[in-house]
Amino acid sequence: MKIRIFPGCVLVAFTAFVSVAWLGFGGAESSVEEGRKILARDGVAGVAKAVGLFDKAIRKDPALDAAYLEAGQACLLKFELEKRKDPSWLERAGKYADALLARKPRQTDAMALRSQVLLDLGRERDAMGLLSKALKGDPGHPAANLTALGVLIRSGKKDTIAAFCREAAPAAATNTVLVRAMGDLLINNGYATHALILFREALAKGGDRSLPLLIMTAATFGEVKEYRQAIPLLRKALDLDPNQPGPLSGLSGCFEALGDTDQAIRYAEQYSAKVPDDSAARLRLANLYDKAGRAQEAAALRSELKSGEKKKP
Repeated sequence: MKIRIFPGCVLVAFTAFVSVAWLGFGGAESSVEEGRKILARDGVAGVAKAVGLFDKAIRKDPALDAAYLEAGQACLLKFELEKRKDPSWLERAGKYADALLARKPRQTDAMALRSQVLLDLGRERDAMGLLSKALKGDPGHPAANLTALGVLIRSGKKDTIAAFCREAAPAAATNTVLVRAMGDLLINNGYATHALILFREALAKGGDRSLPLLIMTAATFGEVKEYRQAIPLLRKALDLDPNQPGPLSGLSGCFEALGDTDQAIRYAEQYSAKVPDDSAARLRLANLYDKAGRAQEAAALRSELKSGEKKKP
């Protein structure tokens, strides 16, 4: 899932999230599928050809929502990724959204698409109004949540962002992919504590069975120095997948930060056994040996690391 924040708007590449009921219209549906394959293969260079196929699908079946949505998303993506050189692509994206909304005024995917067009036109207030309407109808809608969150982050109003996260959390909680995408957007923009609002809700609603969410949440707790909160999540991650080395490194770091050098060494040794080529981790283990007064083991490990460096071509 990629999220791009452009100077004039927030563009969320949410094609993977769009939930469309693929109807049984073979000809139209096959045109849409062919267009999607072209976009996947050729990217922006294939937009014109793919949109031609989406138009063909619309002519075959004017009721096929997917054709409008795919065409609109493709046009919007081309406009943004080609640095807004040709505004006609933005205009076309808006027309596809409007055509779908004319038939289905409460179609949430179309509302999310139209809101992104409005953002590119500099009509942020109108975009947020439309997104709010979309989220009232479908509080867990991925694109609407991500786009609205991106706009709020640009505003820099921490209390408003926190309120949005609290409001969005219950509906988004069962979609761990969405929660991680929203969390990623928040963390990358300096709102780690806000991301934890979403993570906590998701973990309470079954997300503790998601290894990526457990690791991401633990890492976020580590970022805000709440190491004791991170430890049980990392242990849970190990229970889910004992072969995953990442949680071992995380546990070592948490215990080191808490001043428990023995436990830090224990997990650092386990990590190094699983990932022997990670020289940075082994050097950290040597430093931990020094902290614990195990100077001989530290020296031996550093000597081993130096020998390994000499053997490299």
